[in-house]
Amino acid sequence: AAAAAARSQPHAWAKQPTAGGPSAEGRAAAAEARLTEEREAARRKEKLERKAWRREQKEQLDELLPKATGREAMLEKKALRREQARARDDSPDRVMGMSQADVLGGGDDFQARVRQERERRARAQARRQEELDARR
Repeated sequence: AAAAAARSQPHAWAKQPTAGGPSAEGRAAAAEARLTEEREAARRKEKLERKAWRREQKEQLDELLPKATGREAMLEKKALRREQARARDDSPDRVMGMSQADVLGGGDDFQARVRQERERRARAQARRQEELDARR
C-alpha cells in the first residue's frame, strides 16, 4: 500500500508544467537575465569600439606627426631641455626674485660656517658628557 501511495505522488523533478506555462516569477527572471545579457553585450561592444577608435586616432597622429626614435629622439629631448634651461636663465623673474648677495656672490663667510660647526660639535660633546655623568 505504501509503494502504491509513493508511486501516485510524483517527485519534484518529475512534475509536469501547469497548463499556463512557466510561472510569472520564472518569466520575470528569464526576462531579467536576457536584459542583463543584452546590457553586458552592449557594454562589451562599446568598449571594443572605443578601443578601435583610440587605436585609429593614435595611428592618424603618428602619420601626421611621427615620433622620433632612437638617437634622434634623445637629441630632441636634449635640445628641449637646453631651450628650457636657457629660457629659465634669461627670464627677468629669475634675477628680480634673488637678493644682490645671491646674484653678485658674497654673503657666505666660510670662517663663520667653520666656527658655527665647531660650536655645534662642542655643544653636542658637552651634552653627551652630561648624560654620561648623570648615569654614574
